[in-house]
Amino acid sequence: MIKTSHTILSIDENPTVPELLKIVGDCRYNIEIEHAISPETGLEHLKCINTPSLIWSNNNFANSDIDGREFLKKCKKISPLSSRILCGTKLSENDIAPLINSGEIQSSYISPVLYMVNPILSSIQIGIEHHKINLLEHFLNSLNVNSVTRLKKILTRNSNIEKNIGWMFGLKRDWVDFENRDLELTQLSKRTNSVLKKIPKLSSYLVGVNNALSGIEEEGKATLKKIQDHIVFIEGFLTHSKKHLKNSLNHVTKTNIHITKTKDKIKRLKDEFM
Repeated sequence: MIKTSHTILSIDENPTVPELLKIVGDCRYNIEIEHAISPETGLEHLKCINTPSLIWSNNNFANSDIDGREFLKKCKKISPLSSRILCGTKLSENDIAPLINSGEIQSSYISPVLYMVNPILSSIQIGIEHHKINLLEHFLNSLNVNSVTRLKKILTRNSNIEKNIGWMFGLKRDWVDFENRDLELTQLSKRTNSVLKKIPKLSSYLVGVNNALSGIEEEGKATLKKIQDHIVFIEGFLTHSKKHLKNSLNHVTKTNIHITKTKDKIKRLKDEFM
């Protein structure tokens, strides 16, 4: 596994939160932190920095009229390639589920206990996986052009895509245990499948471009070949992810069934003895 580098924009009035996110995130990644203490300053900050992989926002702010949900909704328009994570100890699963299903956020931290390591790491990991999907989808969508010059510019901008994704054929991807993250995993799985379905049509399109431009110079042919190599890599990555996500969802389902059965047994025993 390649340890990829990511930036997290943290919006929180608590000055220790950014440091905690970096310490936890550094377990799996090379993390850089950008920090703002309010949604207003966060929006201004977002316009001045490179696209962060994640935007982590608290939900409640003592000195702002904007809550975390409204802030992240604005971030979706300003920085669509960033994943969005909402943190709030007073939020419930019923509050969070519609936001995840609609794509307003990709993950959350809603534990009543402040800042537990494993749930934070799970949220970061899910967010980064969504960010990778965003990068790949953006790259694939940009290829729908028939000019070799424009394709060459696209290739130059995305020349490090394998490094940014951090995966090569034959290497294992190091996933954490997502516990009860079945909703986030389901959405990630849907997005993975959606992007994967774009590839056959796009590959055929590029073959058509290559045939139509059969008289192009060798540099142009090399550009098309490199793009096709990128697509092969992306297809391999997404296929691998799809398989792993399926296994993860099966594991979560079995765990939840086991927990439910255990609770039922405990309740039955209590009823019998009492």
